[in-house]
Amino acid sequence: MVWSPCADQREKVMTLLEHLHFTRPHWLLFIPMLLALLLALQPRTQPSKLPKLISANLLPWLEQQHQGLPVNRIIGLLCAVLFILGLAGISFVSKDAPMYESTNKSVFLIDQSLSMYAVDLQPNRLTRMTQTMRDLLNAQQDGEVALVAYAGDAFVISPFSQDKQTLVHLLLALDPTIMPVYGSRLDLALNTALELLTNQPSSQAHLVLFTDDIKASELASVRQLIQTSGFHLDIISFGTPEGSSVKLPNGEILRDYGREVKPTVPVDRFEELAQETNIDWFSYPLTNVELEHLATYNQSQGGNAKLSNTRSQIWQEEGHWFSLPFLLWLLWQFRRGGLFMALIWFGVKQPAQASYLDWLYTPDQLGQQAVDEGDWQRARDLFRNPKWRAASEYALENYQDTIALLDGSAETARDYYNLGNAKALSGDIEGAIHAYEQALQQQTDFTEAQENLDYLREQQQQQQQQQQQQENDSQSNDSSTANKDSQASQNDSENGDGTSENGASEQQPHAANAQSPSANQAYAQAEEDNLAMEQWMRQIQDDPGTLLQRKLWYLHQERRNENRFRQENGEKPW
Repeated sequence: MVWSPCADQREKVMTLLEHLHFTRPHWLLFIPMLLALLLALQPRTQPSKLPKLISANLLPWLEQQHQGLPVNRIIGLLCAVLFILGLAGISFVSKDAPMYESTNKSVFLIDQSLSMYAVDLQPNRLTRMTQTMRDLLNAQQDGEVALVAYAGDAFVISPFSQDKQTLVHLLLALDPTIMPVYGSRLDLALNTALELLTNQPSSQAHLVLFTDDIKASELASVRQLIQTSGFHLDIISFGTPEGSSVKLPNGEILRDYGREVKPTVPVDRFEELAQETNIDWFSYPLTNVELEHLATYNQSQGGNAKLSNTRSQIWQEEGHWFSLPFLLWLLWQFRRGGLFMALIWFGVKQPAQASYLDWLYTPDQLGQQAVDEGDWQRARDLFRNPKWRAASEYALENYQDTIALLDGSAETARDYYNLGNAKALSGDIEGAIHAYEQALQQQTDFTEAQENLDYLREQQQQQQQQQQQQENDSQSNDSSTANKDSQASQNDSENGDGTSENGASEQQPHAANAQSPSANQAYAQAEEDNLAMEQWMRQIQDDPGTLLQRKLWYLHQERRNENRFRQENGEKPW
C-alpha cells in the first residue's frame, strides 16, 4: 500500500472538521458580505493625462504608484473575520452532560362503546374524541402516557410510552367494532389503569377519561376507586344532553327492539361526581386554557425527574478569544479612546473557573457548580465529601474508585443502592446483590433497588442454568466418544473384507466432492426463495386495526367465560 501525502492531509482536514462546531452558524454569512463590501469600497484609479503633457523620462518621478491594499486594512479584515467566527460560536471541545427525564405518568381511559357513533357531534363523537386525544398528546411536553380502551371489558392498548407517533397510530386504529365485547364498563377500565400504575409506581399520576356516559350504578364504585387510590381523574365528555341517533359504520341506525337508540350525556351525574370527589369535568369542545391545564397537570403538582441513560453533548465556546484581535485593532484605530476600550475589556465577566470570588465558596459548592456545568472531572477534584466524589467517579465510569469511596462510607439506603450499581457495572454480581439487600433492609419500599436485585438474581440463575447445560453437554459428548471408540475396536477385531472397506473409504471423499455442486445449487435456490418471500411480504398491507382487533380478541378468549356472563346479564351493548 503506497502512502499518499494528499490522502494524509485530507484525513487531517476531516479530523479538524469533526472537532469544529459553530453554535450560531448564520453569522458566517457576514464573511462574504464583508469581502464584497471591501471590494466595493476599493478605490479605482482613473487614467492619467500626464503622458500627453510631460515627457516620458519624467513620468516615473511624478506619478504615485499604486501599492495595493494598505497593511492596516488587511490586518483589520483578518481581525474582522476572526471576530465573526467568534460571534458564530466557534467551539473545539465538547463535554457530555447528564440528561433528566420526567417520571410523570398519564393514563388515557378511552370509551369504545357503540354510543360513540352518535352523530350529535359531526361527524360523530368518536372522531371528535380522537382529535381531542391527539391535541392533548401534542400539548404534553414530557412524561409517559398509557392507553386503556374499554367497552364490555377493558384492555391495555399501550403501556407507558413517550413515543407520541406510536400512540397516535394506535388511537387512529381504535374503533368500537373491533372490541370483543360490547358495553361500557368504566369500573373495569379504572381497575386496569390502577394495575398499570401499581406495576410502575410514580410520584405523579394522572387519569384522563374520554367518555360520553357514566352509569348511575357506577358512580359509587368510581368514587370509591378514586378516593382510595389517591390519583387525580379528569373527565372529558362528548355529546349533547339531548342525544342523537347512533349511525354505525355500515350506515345502519342502531335500534333496540325496533326503537331507535339515542344515547344522551348525563350532565347531572358528571357534576355530582366532580363536586363530591377530586375530579375535574370538562365538556367538549375544550378551550386552549382547559387543554393546557390537562396537559400540564402533573407539572403544576410538582412533577419529578430522574437521571436518563442518555447524555447530551455540550460544546464549550471559544469565541471570546477570537474577539481579542479585533478589539486590539479597534484600540489602535481609535487611540484617543484607548482608556475607554481598556475599561470595557477588563470589565468583561470572567469565566466561573477563574473567578476571584471562588474563596467565598466551599470546595463542595465549587464542585456542585462544576456538576451543573457538566464538568465531572473538575467536580471530582473539588469535592471533599466522599459520597459526592463517588458520584463524580461514577459519572466518569470509574467504578472501582466509586466502590472504594462508598464501601466504608455507605450509611443510607441510597448509598447502598449506588454502591450496588457500581459493583454491578464493574462485574461484581455477588457484591451488588449484597448491597441491594442492605438497601432494602433499610428501606423496604425502595422500588429501584428491588428491581435491580430481581434482575441480577434472574441473570445469575440463567448463568447457572447455562453452566449446568454445558456440563451436561460435555458429559454426553464424552460418553458418545467412548461408545465410538469401543465400536471401532469391535470392528477391528471382526474379520471382514478389508479390500472392500478400503475401497469404500477411498470413494467417500470423491462422493463428497461430487455433492458440492448440488449444495451450491441448493444454497442459491434458498437465496432466491428468501428474496421472493421478502418481495411478497412487502406487498401485504399492514392494517393496524386488524392487528389490534386480533390482539383484543386473544385477550378476550382468556376471559371468555367471565365476559359471556356479563353480556348475557342484560347489560346494554352501547
